Amino acid sequence: MIIKTALLGCLLVFGAACASTNGGGSHAEALNPEAEMEAMLLLGAPGEAHAELAEQVGSWTTSMKSYMEPGQPPMVTPGQADISAILGGRVILEHYSCDFMGMPFEGRLIQGYDNLSNEYWTIWVDNMTTGYSLSRGTKRTDGALVLNGVMKDMRTPDGRPTRSVIVRHGPDAANFKMYDTGPDGAEFLMMEIDYTR
Repeated sequence: MIIKTALLGCLLVFGAACASTNGGGSHAEALNPEAEMEAMLLLGAPGEAHAELAEQVGSWTTSMKSYMEPGQPPMVTPGQADISAILGGRVILEHYSCDFMGMPFEGRLIQGYDNLSNEYWTIWVDNMTTGYSLSRGTKRTDGALVLNGVMKDMRTPDGRPTRSVIVRHGPDAANFKMYDTGPDGAEFLMMEIDYTR
């Protein structure tokens, strides 16, 4: 089953590469096998965006501010983040840990850049849920990375919009803000994390 899944994934990437090189036309217009393979390898190669992501590799000290209610003072929680590059530099993996409200908390953030869609993406999982959060987005002209996603929990099992903004302040400092959507549909700042290396 694992082999079949891996093969299917390769075929999907292969097909996407073919479509991107021939304008998304029919299979009758497909390139020859050598050209298709070259296009696939080019599409799957890490580039400038991946190199920028890899600049975050290392150990970081974090300070998380959790806003339990809009307008109220946040709860501040120190933590640690260790970031490594995986899959030949195509993706970075963050191991985040802290003690949250007296309980050990850990999460994993996988982040990459999709050459096909020209979008950044993140997948978040942690030890307090059995689900995941997926976000996609692009950089603003000021360099901030803005990601839009959906959060699912007991309150909104079908999901509600979220927005994250990541700003790097030089090579050794960064700020992450996550905005949630309230019952009234208004966006509010739910969490903020300062990273220092």
